[in-house]
Amino acid sequence: NKIPLDFKRLGDPLPPVKGLPHCKREMIEVSPETIQQLYAYKMDEETKLRLNSLLKKYEGTHDFTNYTKENKLKESLKSPMRYIYEVKAIEFQERCGIEFIWVYLKGQSFLYNQIWKMMGAIIMAIVFELGDDFIEKGFISEQKVNIAIAPAEGLMLNRVGYDEYNDKLINWDM
Repeated sequence: NKIPLDFKRLGDPLPPVKGLPHCKREMIEVSPETIQQLYAYKMDEETKLRLNSLLKKYEGTHDFTNYTKENKLKESLKSPMRYIYEVKAIEFQERCGIEFIWVYLKGQSFLYNQIWKMMGAIIMAIVFELGDDFIEKGFISEQKVNIAIAPAEGLMLNRVGYDEYNDKLINWDM
């Protein structure tokens, strides 16, 4: 139940991104058949269990330096330490032949691109069959881990809650 990766490189690699000389960018052509295979891909039960196991690794307090843009972190002067209360895949749903996964995520606060990169790391771990320690390697700020941002297509923020903030506001003594 492997995801097909049948891509054809087009021409020379693209120039590196400013400030990221180690990143290789290439133009690729994807056949319509490969795109159909990607959309037809369905997770088997073993992969669903692994997905939830990988998502669980985000729970607790971790250093999310590798899960945000480095310059955004420096600009904000914020600590990259973030607390995730809970994260899990709660529903697998098929619509128009495409499998969608509903992920429940509850955390204290988030950094720029953090959730996109969290999902990108999960996709990378599953698609490229990386070890289960790939997520944890991203928590080591001294070790630069190149984590892809999950594509925006298919990612949707369904509901934002400010429970703790609202509770503080309600209990605030005027």
